[in-house]
Amino acid sequence: MAKNQTVWGIDIGNTSLKALRCTLAEEPGKVEALACDFIEHSKVLSQPGTDAVEVLAETLQMFLSRNATKGDRIAISVSGQNTISRFLPLPPVNPKKIPDVIRYEAKQWLPFDLNDVVFDFQPLGNAALDTDDTLIDAMVGMFAIKRDVATKALSPYLSRGVDIDSIQSSPIALYNFMAFDQLPPSETKEHADDDAPQESLIALCIGTDATDVVITNGSTIWIRNIPLGGNSFTKALTRELQLTFSKAEYLKRNIAASKDVDEQKRVITAMRPVFNDMVNEVNRSLEYYQTLNRKAKFQKIVALGNASKLLGLRQFIAQNLGYEVVRLSRFGNMIGSEVTETQLFKDNLPSFAVSYGLAVQQLGISSLKTNLIPREVVMERIIREKKPWMLAAAAALLLGITIQFAGVSSARNSVFNEGYERAANRASSVQSNAANLKSQTSSAVTAFRNVDELGKSLTSNVEGRVVWLELLRAINAALPQSQPGAEATIVKPTTSANFTQRDQVFITSIEAITVDSLAEWFAPLKEANRYYPDFEDFDEKELETLLGASSGGGSVNSGDGEVDAGPTLRQRFNALSEKERFELVTGPTGTGPAKVVQITANHYHNPAGNEYSEHGGEGYLRRTLLKLLKHGTVELPPTLEEQQDGVLSKTVSMNALGISYPVLLPTRMPVKVQIPNPDLFPLPPGMTPPVAIGSGTSGSLTGSSTPSSQATSAQNPFFQYARSRNLPPFIDAERFDFVIQFAWEETPPSVRRQNAASEESETEGSAP
Repeated sequence: MAKNQTVWGIDIGNTSLKALRCTLAEEPGKVEALACDFIEHSKVLSQPGTDAVEVLAETLQMFLSRNATKGDRIAISVSGQNTISRFLPLPPVNPKKIPDVIRYEAKQWLPFDLNDVVFDFQPLGNAALDTDDTLIDAMVGMFAIKRDVATKALSPYLSRGVDIDSIQSSPIALYNFMAFDQLPPSETKEHADDDAPQESLIALCIGTDATDVVITNGSTIWIRNIPLGGNSFTKALTRELQLTFSKAEYLKRNIAASKDVDEQKRVITAMRPVFNDMVNEVNRSLEYYQTLNRKAKFQKIVALGNASKLLGLRQFIAQNLGYEVVRLSRFGNMIGSEVTETQLFKDNLPSFAVSYGLAVQQLGISSLKTNLIPREVVMERIIREKKPWMLAAAAALLLGITIQFAGVSSARNSVFNEGYERAANRASSVQSNAANLKSQTSSAVTAFRNVDELGKSLTSNVEGRVVWLELLRAINAALPQSQPGAEATIVKPTTSANFTQRDQVFITSIEAITVDSLAEWFAPLKEANRYYPDFEDFDEKELETLLGASSGGGSVNSGDGEVDAGPTLRQRFNALSEKERFELVTGPTGTGPAKVVQITANHYHNPAGNEYSEHGGEGYLRRTLLKLLKHGTVELPPTLEEQQDGVLSKTVSMNALGISYPVLLPTRMPVKVQIPNPDLFPLPPGMTPPVAIGSGTSGSLTGSSTPSSQATSAQNPFFQYARSRNLPPFIDAERFDFVIQFAWEETPPSVRRQNAASEESETEGSAP
């Protein structure tokens, strides 16, 4: 550290600015004061209605006009209320890993995001290295400030071109002052006898709105902020003596010089509640500290801050706490009589403690050296300071390039040939023409794509309507009915005797559901075995792979000329159990959003007895609706283009329409209902049959009315007609309610044509 280095310690409170300019003295362990300044604000910054920014700017401008700061390193303070301090004992740890430990701990104890905080740390105490380079008995002090608070503190200085080197919390600056100036050097070292009482000093710095309590023995530190300050006494006077704030402040400052004893008594009496609160808070602090450090022994209380000059305050604290309360008249390790002997310095000496601690830290001789200045401010300053050097380097580089260019130009001119230049110009022209043609081609391709997209947009709306009509026709074609390829046939006429054989499904609703992916939709259904695979679901090669090599399937000569053929692939599939078939299902693999169509319906094809499991309920749907949704076809009208080609109709498979993986959701047993008697049909013209009436599991009838009540209604033509034919109006039946879902990928005619063309080209390409 250079001996002639000079620093400023600037402490701005709510009432005044205190600043000390110092340097290292030639005498070891001493600091020389070169200048000091004390400027009171025109208004108290925390007073309601005060424009703090304007008042602070006025004070700082006055300071800069009276003092030269260029070339000096500057440290400023922030209030202890705006900083967070914590002292953490570390577990045995490698010193290189301490920053990682601190960062982890900071996430736990800081109530803010780390990006919004500036924090620093420093090991404290008497830590020692173990034999394996592990730090034991280590104590770390961690200090933090919100980034916006630090930026706000720096703003008045930076806006006036004054660079700040460090930001420190006021309590930490007080600790640096106490450790350097008020404690003997031996007390800042490691204690020889750990069991001996540790004598500590108490610094009580009374500010405008708060009081900092700092307890230290030189090697340890404890901090507390008490929300009582000089303004608390002023407010007590305004309240008890009915004075304005300015008059109460004047009376508080000058009461010690007053010769009116009665007036002094009135003032002290008015402030006594605040005296009591102050003593109680300080006493609580000391008691709590002694619970943390039972070996602590207090020497004295050092009263700091101009509020410590308040009449009767020091005596009141001393009487109630039992410790000597001293007000400093000089700094022990500061020399420089040209400053220390001035009246300004003597009158405000208790207020310079924080500035003194800031200067000691900036000179590099303090106990704590943490710095809360944001890194981006430091980097910006470093870059700014290096700009002249960078400009000089750039200028030198430019000069070198210019000299090199001149040399290269001279060499070029010595071998220059105009023919080379003409050839180069022609090549450049060809290259430019080629680039122009490429640009035109790109523009033409873009224009074509725009027109193509427009055409697709115009046709997509038409085809969007077509796909829904085709879907509805496909669902209708898959319903059980009398048609080629359907296993069920309609029994005509329907009577009460054969009603359970009626091949008819009644659809209640059809809706399309959007799912996140078909794979996620199908997974729980596959796990619940709701998809029933058929032999036609698989490609023969795929099925051969899934079933493995056949034990038969070949031909063996038995010796008498007969050939024994093994089971075919279909026979092997049919021989599988239902569980084994379920295991062969892989399901869809789509990952993006997709549509699933849900059909809610019911049927009455529920014969009684042993036939129900195969010919009723779910079994009936597997043989009819589910099978046709997988492997059925539908007759669709041709498109305009197909009509021009003479196509009258076309047969399209369900798979080509984008229908796949139909599944039957878990169902309940058939519900008992009563329906109009089929033997009464057809009804006479103009007669409307009543609605079927359902029966719940408890046997109670539901609906708008019961059959018995309808049967007794003489006004109902249907019941009159039933009585005339000697037949019951209702018969008992079982209704099977179910829900079927299937994946649906919208496949308009244009897409189907493209798919068919692709399959045809692949087939031709694979043909020998």
